[in-house]
Amino acid sequence: MNEQHSHYITVNAEAHIIDGWSDGVRPDKPTDGAILLTAQGGYQFRLFPDGYENPPLYNYYGIPLYKFTKGKVMWRTDDEIEAALPKPLPQPPTAEQRLAVLEAAIMEMAGEIYG
Repeated sequence: MNEQHSHYITVNAEAHIIDGWSDGVRPDKPTDGAILLTAQGGYQFRLFPDGYENPPLYNYYGIPLYKFTKGKVMWRTDDEIEAALPKPLPQPPTAEQRLAVLEAAIMEMAGEIYG
């Protein structure tokens, strides 16, 4: 028995693929706003006809790995993914920097008092 199932994706405003499923596994999932990849797929979801079943759609940082461009699923480039990586948080000021700010504030206050 060779059942045919539909495979769908959803994309965000940047056309990054954010969800993908087969109606074999998730028959009750609404398809409003979804893009039909194929109506002749297998039971498990695949982005590409000969691709992996249920491939990861995000990397370790939660960044989408694929985009849907000109009617095709495509890998995002390394540059696109790197640009979306979380930026390092600014480092807290060092003790020396905090002391310098405090000293400057004291000197300013002293100047106002003793003018």
